[in-house]
Amino acid sequence: MERPGSRISLIIPVFRDADVVLECLRSIVDDPDAQGLDIVVVDDASGDETPSRIAEARLPGVRLIRREQNGGFARACMEGWRQRDQNREVVGVLNADTVVEPGWLRACLDVLLADDTRGCVVPSVVQYDDPDRLDSAGQCYAACGWGYRRGHAMPASTCATITDVFGPTGCALLAKAEAIEQCGGLFREDLECYYEDTELGFRLHRGGYRCTHVPAARVRHRISLTYDRIPRRRAYFVSRNSTALFWTAVPIRRWWSAIPQRCLLGGMLMIKSIRQRCLGPFLRGRLEAWPMILRGPSLRRSGADRTFSRGWLKEVRRVATVRRTSR
Repeated sequence: MERPGSRISLIIPVFRDADVVLECLRSIVDDPDAQGLDIVVVDDASGDETPSRIAEARLPGVRLIRREQNGGFARACMEGWRQRDQNREVVGVLNADTVVEPGWLRACLDVLLADDTRGCVVPSVVQYDDPDRLDSAGQCYAACGWGYRRGHAMPASTCATITDVFGPTGCALLAKAEAIEQCGGLFREDLECYYEDTELGFRLHRGGYRCTHVPAARVRHRISLTYDRIPRRRAYFVSRNSTALFWTAVPIRRWWSAIPQRCLLGGMLMIKSIRQRCLGPFLRGRLEAWPMILRGPSLRRSGADRTFSRGWLKEVRRVATVRRTSR
């Protein structure tokens, strides 16, 4: 029987943390279904011993690509996309700080290839230290311009059925290479990091493809309990990219209700940035989004608004409560 791995190129962007990366890679190759898998590890100019330790491990199927200059998550993934085995019909992305559970590839592949309109699938990404609790079960997007992880911090049993979702998360996904090609490539490189997966979700919808959560496939993900202390770089990219995507992807017919909600969300995020001493990067991101909006492509006719989530304010409050209790 043909192994699922022989049909897949899996892209793993890497930046330092050699021990974590090697744990991820060993969990992948230890799965019998991974036999024949093309594993494209893209070192994003780590500048330490990480690439040499990956090479010395001599893990089967691993190809190491070294970038000379750090360019962020989206650029590293696109480098892997360009250098993938183009004879493979499926391409995947996996964060280097994950550990996969056996059978995840087969479960994802069976669902992905069962329907011509399904362009992408996502596994259940569970918390590394608490695998009964979700990190994400795909991505949600609200008309106010907020993209968030579906089911975050909820029991994994709450998302236990195969379900179509707005889009993938960059942490873990498998997609038909043909669908990604037709949609213009894996990630938009100038977004660099944050909301690059949301933008891909809009493009998949525009191409007529669905994204589906596969609960039988499970990936464990390390999550810092202090991730709410947003560094300045993260504040900038989240502000810039979410703004650019809102004005280029949310349909004009939704603006009458979306813009007031956007203003409310923006006010909440500004207060948060002040508390975290990130107001400067937050405002700079808002301003620097406008050249991207004016020059960038429009995704408003994607049809994705049929999958927009409601009750985003309730979700904001729930996540805030989770983060406070996790400290």
